[in-house]
Amino acid sequence: MKHHDPMGSGSYYKLNVVMIKAQEGGVFETERVIFSLFNRVILFRPDLYEHSVSTITRGKRVLLSIALHAPWSTAAKRS
Repeated sequence: MKHHDPMGSGSYYKLNVVMIKAQEGGVFETERVIFSLFNRVILFRPDLYEHSVSTITRGKRVLLSIALHAPWSTAAKRS
């Protein structure tokens, strides 16, 4: 199911590293990425863009996910 991860204030970043890909399914989808390396290492903004993972129909998907919540906002830094 597509969704956002609202954080209220600041900026939210996620770095996902697919350690083991599913044999079928388990495909990550998002409206926009900051960085992607072979669709295995993905940096994106889950607070701004919808994202989802397709249903895994065979095998398993193992993911290392690192999140960073930067409580300062870009607009505040410009002032």
